[in-house]
Amino acid sequence: MKKRLLSLLVALCMAVTLLPVSAITAWAEGGDQLRIVDGYPVGSGDNHDRDCSGEGWSYNGSTQTLDLHPDSPTEYDFFSIISGYGNVTKCKLTIGGNATIVRGNFDNAVINNGKISGGYFFSSSSSIINHGSITGGKFLHAISNESSGTIENGTFISVTNNGTINGGIFRKKPEGGHVAKGYTLNVNLQNTGIYKISRATINGLNGGCYIIPNSDHDTSVTIEYTFSPISQPILFPIDVTFGDTNGTPCLLKDWAPSASYSTDHAPSDSFFVTFTAPSTGTDTVTLSMLTRLVIDENGYPVGPMGSNKKYSGNGWNFDASNNTLTLESGNYDFSGSGTALRPLNPDVNLVVESGATLTGGAFKNEPTGEGAGTFRTVTLNGTGSITAVNGLASGDWGNELYAVKTGNNTITASEPILDINRILLENDDPIYPPDSSNKKTVCINIQQFLNSVSALDPEANIILNQASHGLPLIMASNGTPIIVNAPFEADGGYYTYYGDGWHIQRSSEGIGTLYLTGGKTYNFRYTDPVNKTGQLDAVICGISNDYGIIEDGIFNTTVTNGWPEDDPAKTRKIEGGTFAAGLLYNDGTITGGAFNGKDSILTQGTVLSGNYRSVTVNGGAIVKVNDTLPLIYDKTADALIPSSAWDLYSYAGTVLTVKSNVDITNINGQEIGNAFSSIYPNGETDKTVVCFVMPDSDVELNSTKIVVPDPKPEPKPEPEPEAPTYTLTVKGGTFTYNGGEAMTSANVPVDAEVKVTLNQSAVPEGMVFDLWAMDEASLLGNPAVTYNEESFTIPAGSVAKGSTVTVEAQYRDATIESEPSILGTAAIIGVAGAGTAVIVWQGYRIGMELYEKYFQPTPEETVVVEPTLEGQMTDPIS
Repeated sequence: MKKRLLSLLVALCMAVTLLPVSAITAWAEGGDQLRIVDGYPVGSGDNHDRDCSGEGWSYNGSTQTLDLHPDSPTEYDFFSIISGYGNVTKCKLTIGGNATIVRGNFDNAVINNGKISGGYFFSSSSSIINHGSITGGKFLHAISNESSGTIENGTFISVTNNGTINGGIFRKKPEGGHVAKGYTLNVNLQNTGIYKISRATINGLNGGCYIIPNSDHDTSVTIEYTFSPISQPILFPIDVTFGDTNGTPCLLKDWAPSASYSTDHAPSDSFFVTFTAPSTGTDTVTLSMLTRLVIDENGYPVGPMGSNKKYSGNGWNFDASNNTLTLESGNYDFSGSGTALRPLNPDVNLVVESGATLTGGAFKNEPTGEGAGTFRTVTLNGTGSITAVNGLASGDWGNELYAVKTGNNTITASEPILDINRILLENDDPIYPPDSSNKKTVCINIQQFLNSVSALDPEANIILNQASHGLPLIMASNGTPIIVNAPFEADGGYYTYYGDGWHIQRSSEGIGTLYLTGGKTYNFRYTDPVNKTGQLDAVICGISNDYGIIEDGIFNTTVTNGWPEDDPAKTRKIEGGTFAAGLLYNDGTITGGAFNGKDSILTQGTVLSGNYRSVTVNGGAIVKVNDTLPLIYDKTADALIPSSAWDLYSYAGTVLTVKSNVDITNINGQEIGNAFSSIYPNGETDKTVVCFVMPDSDVELNSTKIVVPDPKPEPKPEPEPEAPTYTLTVKGGTFTYNGGEAMTSANVPVDAEVKVTLNQSAVPEGMVFDLWAMDEASLLGNPAVTYNEESFTIPAGSVAKGSTVTVEAQYRDATIESEPSILGTAAIIGVAGAGTAVIVWQGYRIGMELYEKYFQPTPEETVVVEPTLEGQMTDPIS
């Protein structure tokens, strides 16, 4: 008997463990558990007309109605409590306020006062009335949503609505009551080659449905696609169109990221697509098989899932076996911006047939075919490589692209892109993306870019980083900078070319002005004015010395030495040179050079600064200076033109070679060769040319009187620096050095030998000299210093500069004999001096350092001396 009872108990336990938690909960609350057999509660009898009940439920046999009325919230899973044919609940059902239906099949009238979160309700002859809430389930016949009822989710054939509908899938848009905004979802049936989609259902409903998304309860959409003839289904990508067919489409996975494909539990000729319905601002959403060309994030055409062979769409086909995309008809933009297609992977070959047109994009491989047209190449100059095109970083892009002439293309390189076709890109250039900090990415429209700069050929190709940046200043033989490889920028018909510490601004046909900005020293006698190599005859472009030193050169042009707005901390200086047109402006320093005129043609005021002097010819004129003709400004021509004579000004020390229209016999009345280092450079046969060093006075050639410059004041000899010294004070004696007088305190040269001598008259009565106390560490222990002799020498160089040294005579009682260890008979008292520790012995001070070196007790001496303040005496040492 015990064995049978145990077996029954084990069987019951096993049965209970097989039930869902919700069913176990409902059963365990007490009373008879609810069980359904062949559609009716157990206990209703064979004719289902017998009343029965249990904890939280009751069945009325006369109306064949099951009433769920638990006292506390309870879930009912009718798949777990039912058995028998079809697993269908056939009786009527009333759901109480605390009851929730989670699963089950129901084929009769239902009145819901609680909650339905799942289940399949397919009665065609009985009503379904909702006074509570519905958050899920499928209702294949009409239901009535009463004023107190709420529908949050579920699938419905027909709804009479007097309540609230916040979400769900409906055969058609519900009317009446409160209905949240939704949209009509349609599914197109299309052919895919030899296959045909014969049917597409939305949550089991044929045709379109009205979808109301609900953020609180996900509205799950399941579409079943069925093929005819029966065959293995092709899982094709799905396109989504919003509003009418002219709306902008997108892929289903882009609109509904939760979308997934499945063939589980599907017939052999079908597959399922399931997704949570997103919201949209349109009234209609249409799902179709993808036939338009879409490029995925890796740069390949989107096609049937798992396909690696050929597939096609409207106007295009792709052969995955050799990565060849053929465009047959239509317009295609692969730039990836806006509604354009994503860029093609660099491994994809593009064929454009005559019916198709490319409107944008850039490709690693040049497209072929009758409709391909012509392209511009985009080349990255240098050792870098292109790493991404129009946002696509997949594949190897190399360093050359074939770009459609129209449309924008965004190109990223492995190194900063500083210029395009030598046009310099500024930090805030709109060609750089707004968020670019490393300048490796540029966005260019080739056609617009080439047409925007008149200096560029509109049919040219694009070269990134074509210019050489940081070019040194090299002058061509014609007197202008070499700019053939310099980066430049264009503005209002003017072009500015940049190098290392210089730039030149000029029009397309002008010579321009060279700006010196690098703070270097420039000698324009050379084609390389910084390194001074190569011969240069003259400079013909304008010069603006913004920051630098002009050392020399011939300048047949206008020259400025700084401008008012220049940084005053930056040097602007002219040390020499021949300025045939003088200076246009000066806001710097001038110490040398030859200038045609002292006034500015710009301000009409004096432009030279410093001690400039004039050079004139009595009875003649200066026609050349340093073999250079003079220039003047012609207002009518707005240009510099040759002049007949120099108005020469210069500075002392400048070497001048002057040619006159008359012979030159003297300088300031002094014969050539006798003054100012003057010579006739062409010999005595040509006295019209003379070379001399400019004095610090005005110069008159062929003067009738001798002019001698005011003598410069003789320079005052600089006082010799004082020898380094230290301060020495001797107490109880005197000292001398270098044969001088005896002193007690003075500053002593550190390299002097000093002799210190005891003052016998200063020895106290009853005392005799004992030793010298010294507070200078360099003297303590110095074997050359005899501290216990009445006279000793401080060697030269033994005391550091700036030191303060005190030497003081120390005395002892005349009755005490001098011993090697004076501590045997002396009382020692420690004293704290001003920064110097000393020892007082018999009332007299000796240095602490000296004490430590010569008087500190040895370990064998047992006497411990406790230091005390000066003036206090310890007990004598016994």
